[in-house]
Amino acid sequence: MNQVTHAIFERSSRHATMMYWLTICAIVVGLYLTTKVNYLLFHTLVELFSVVIACTVFVVTWHSLKYIHNQYLIMVGISCLFIGVLDLLHTIAYRGMPIFTDYDYYANQLWIAARALESVTLIISFALLLRTRKVNAGLIFVSYVIVTALLISSIFYWKIFPVCFVAGKGLTDFKVYSEYAICLILVACILLLGKKRAHFSDRIYKLLLLSLLYTIISELAFTFYIDNYDISNLVGHYFKLFSFLMVYHAIIATGIDAPLEVIFKEIVKVNEDLQAQGEKLEQRIEERTSALAQAVTVLEEEIHERQKAELNIQRLNRLYAVLGETNHTMVKIINRDSLFSDFCRIAVESGGFVLAWIGFMDGQSGGLNVVASSGATAYLNDIRITANKEPEGEGPTGSAIREGTYYICNDFQNDPCTLPWHEQGRKYGIGASASIAIKENDQVVGALTLYGAEKNYFDVQHVELLLQMGMDISFALDSLSRENSRKVAEKALYEETTERLKAVEALREKEQLLIQQNRLASLGEMINNIAHQWRQPLNTLGIIIQQMQLYYDRGAFTEEYLEKVIQKSMGQINHMSQTIEDFRSFFRPDKEMTEFDIRDVIERTVSLVADNFNNQHIRVEIQSRVNPVIVGFPNEFSQVLLNILMNARDAFVVHCPAHGRIVIAIDTVAGKNVVTISDNAGGIPPHLVDRIFEPYFTTKGPDKGTGIGLFMAKSIIEKSMNGLLSVRNTGEGAEFRIEV
Repeated sequence: MNQVTHAIFERSSRHATMMYWLTICAIVVGLYLTTKVNYLLFHTLVELFSVVIACTVFVVTWHSLKYIHNQYLIMVGISCLFIGVLDLLHTIAYRGMPIFTDYDYYANQLWIAARALESVTLIISFALLLRTRKVNAGLIFVSYVIVTALLISSIFYWKIFPVCFVAGKGLTDFKVYSEYAICLILVACILLLGKKRAHFSDRIYKLLLLSLLYTIISELAFTFYIDNYDISNLVGHYFKLFSFLMVYHAIIATGIDAPLEVIFKEIVKVNEDLQAQGEKLEQRIEERTSALAQAVTVLEEEIHERQKAELNIQRLNRLYAVLGETNHTMVKIINRDSLFSDFCRIAVESGGFVLAWIGFMDGQSGGLNVVASSGATAYLNDIRITANKEPEGEGPTGSAIREGTYYICNDFQNDPCTLPWHEQGRKYGIGASASIAIKENDQVVGALTLYGAEKNYFDVQHVELLLQMGMDISFALDSLSRENSRKVAEKALYEETTERLKAVEALREKEQLLIQQNRLASLGEMINNIAHQWRQPLNTLGIIIQQMQLYYDRGAFTEEYLEKVIQKSMGQINHMSQTIEDFRSFFRPDKEMTEFDIRDVIERTVSLVADNFNNQHIRVEIQSRVNPVIVGFPNEFSQVLLNILMNARDAFVVHCPAHGRIVIAIDTVAGKNVVTISDNAGGIPPHLVDRIFEPYFTTKGPDKGTGIGLFMAKSIIEKSMNGLLSVRNTGEGAEFRIEV
């Protein structure tokens, strides 16, 4: 009967499958026939089908949140609603639909927006597969509301979304490259789906894989069409239809026919894990029962050993107490002797040892010199211990020093290695001993030796604590050594710093002397320039005074003439007064950096030496493509210009060109303000170009130049104004370049 029933259901299932595929084929053919009647009808039906599927997926996902533990399905399911909204807007905005008539690009823009949202969702969803904490569905929903609203606003309201299609021309570059980018994201999704295959059943994995492949083919088809109604557009919509059919089978149909595959897969896995854990628990109970029987036997032995263990614990506690106190003592150490004395005292008083002593090797004899001890110290009076290979060096202490580690002797009265000290040991009640090497700067320098009253006093745990004691002493020695080295280094550093401060002070005094010399040299130049500036006004005043005598002798000295003479004389006097004011401003030091106009400072500087240069037939030109304002010290900048101009004047005196000419150019190069001062005075000898900025170096001779002008100019530009001053020879003369 069961076989008959199974056969009937199997035939019924095959019949249903056949009818399903016949229905799908009929729908596909029917949709194609609608294109013969009206392509817009075909497009609308295909898109509405995808919208219905998307909304259905969202509804099933939203109402199954408390059952779904697969974060990927939650993310994809929620996103389907918003992808469906964009596809619905794409459908009603398609060419030929009488809804949005103000703009021809909505449909293609909405298509790209929907596909971009879909592909980004798929790639992000894979990151949630391994998340143990459940995602916040409400937060995801609100996030999609915001993103979808921004996409729709950028298309319909702001109209900033790039155009994707132009009638008669076809797809724009943005549309094509966007489709390719979406395809690449989908390919990445396929690769991730393969890596995360274990999180899906075989059936769902295959359906999702087919859905991604069909979507890629659909996107590629949409990169070829030039008209919204051509064959590439038709193929793209068919494969989109196939893609949504696969989604339907993967989530909707599978969710109805086999819900455990979609929603309760994790629950089935948990049940399987619980069943496996139950089996393991039963096995562990059996094992524990057997172990309990054995524990009864072991417990009897443990009771026997308990007193021994308690005694050992007491010894360990005493050793811990020794470590604690010695560590506290090491913080306060001031020298080696106090360190060693305190350590031995604490070992006897808190550790309960019969004797504790520290010995350091004699570098020549190899014998050990006792540097600190506590307890039964009389034991050390009549014995000899060395680190050499001899009977007195084969004991615990000598062996620990030679091997650079530790040595335990738990039967001091009978061990052959302690033979030279058996009698002395019995006298003072020594039953066991332990020696630990002490190192300073990684070199063995001695040993710490402790003596216990009972045999087998030291075990493995004691050894670890004893080694820690040895390391603590070695660390303290290293600290003392480093502290001594630090003090020596500090003293040397103090002496070196003192010498450097003296050198810096001497250098500062020399620099102040240079500055004073430069000021005196500049003052001399200024006095000379004042003489040139005043010579012409004084000559004019002399002529005016002589004319007054002449006019008086002729009887032409009238009130009108007197007024004219006074005006002309006052004009010359005011000119001379302004000259004095200009020179006073020039020598007034700048106290702080300020903004100033480069051209204004250049013109003011040139005006100070204009008469001097005119008398020597030297023409000064100012050329500026820009008029920059910089931050710095205007008077110091003016002194730099004046120094360069005076050097150029002296060069003209030596070479005497037919037409002396200086060009000051203002420009901006690579974001920097550049001032160049070039002349035609013959230039600087090539072998001296690299030395002209050195202090006290001059090409004019000791009686004509100080050699500090250009040195101070370079210091002002580069140190005070964070700029650069350089020089080079051109075809006619020298060119100084200032960058600030």
